[in-house]
Order: sequence, then structure tokens, then C-alpha cells
Amino acid sequence: MEQILKKIRDGAKIELMKTSGTRETRSEVPLG
Repeated sequence: MEQILKKIRDGAKIELMKTSGTRETRSEVPLG
């Protein structure tokens, strides 16, 4: 159960980073 929640959390985090912090994320994690 915890693993699933963690997965969802990580996914939401990535989505947030994609939308709001594109400038910061670009240097850390190249998403394309």
C-alpha cells in the first residue's frame, strides 16, 4: 500500500515540476 502511495506522490511531484518549475527542472532532470 505504501509503495502505491509513494508512486502516486512521485508522479504528482514530476507533474508539478513539469508545469511550474520548468526552468529549474530543465537543469536537474531533462524531460525533453
